[in-house]
Amino acid sequence: MNQAEEYLSQNKYAEHRNETKGYIGRLVNEGCLHLIKAKLEVIKTK
Repeated sequence: MNQAEEYLSQNKYAEHRNETKGYIGRLVNEGCLHLIKAKLEVIKTK
């Protein structure tokens, strides 16, 4: 893997991580997801 490809894959990883954090944060704010003692508990709203 050359230098440019390695840098691109690191960027993709960081981008994905930030999207995931944003999604989890949104669920917590909406009250669908509760953080209890560092464990995730999903509350089904259907």
